[in-house]
Order: sequence, then C-alpha cells, then structure tokens
Amino acid sequence: LDMPWYSSTAYIDANSYLPIVNGSSIEGLSSGGMKMMTNVAYHLALLTYGLGPEPSLLPNVLLIDSPRKNLGSDPEDQQHARRFYGWIATLLGAYSKPFQVIVADNDPPPSSIVASRIEVSYERPLIRDLKHPGPGQVKPIA
Repeated sequence: LDMPWYSSTAYIDANSYLPIVNGSSIEGLSSGGMKMMTNVAYHLALLTYGLGPEPSLLPNVLLIDSPRKNLGSDPEDQQHARRFYGWIATLLGAYSKPFQVIVADNDPPPSSIVASRIEVSYERPLIRDLKHPGPGQVKPIA
C-alpha cells in the first residue's frame, strides 16, 4: 500500500503467523493509522494468496470494518485511502476466481470499484425489523 513510514522489512512471524513491519508487531506500531494499514495490507495479501493458482484453505471473502477510521483527512491520508481502494480494484481485474470484499466505511470508495452499495442509517438499518434507539441510546448487553 506504499506506506510512507515503512522503511525496513516486512515478513510473517513463523510463530504467530502475523505480520512484523519495521521490526514491530501490529500492536507495537505507534499509531492507529499504521496498525490499520498494516492489518488491511496483511488481509489483502491473504486474500490475494487465496485467489492464486495454488490450493488454499483461505476464504475468498474479506470483511473490512472502518478502514479509514484511523486516517486523517489531509491530502496524504486521502492518497492512502485511494491506494487502498486501488488495490481492491486491481484484484477485481486480476483474478478469475470469484471473491467478495465487503467494506464498511463512512466515506464511499470510488464508484468505479463498487459492484453494489448498501447505505445504512438509523432510518434505514441493515436489519429492517431491528429498531435502534438512536445515537447515544445504546444499552449494554447484560
């Protein structure tokens, strides 16, 4: 994803099977944006591997929740978001195996890569018969 802070090596830890970037685990990275970008890159790489020609037990579906939550809104951060969605667009044209990427994001991606868009709100919930009391009214589950 062309992360500007990436300067050293990235690899998968042989014990945890999680990424190590610049010598740090995801938990050791210094910002939420770094963690999010590393996590998304890792899972997109897993999806890419699963779509390859070799047999794989990896699923051909990826759910990404709020990828831009930890990115700012300056031009550099917006460029990171475009690269993120660009990678997904590249996957669409590169593989013949069926796959699905579902992204829940407050800012819509470029329309060129959206196959189907579902907008949800308090007035239009994803589960229409489940009424939400509204913002600030969520009660903890006992």
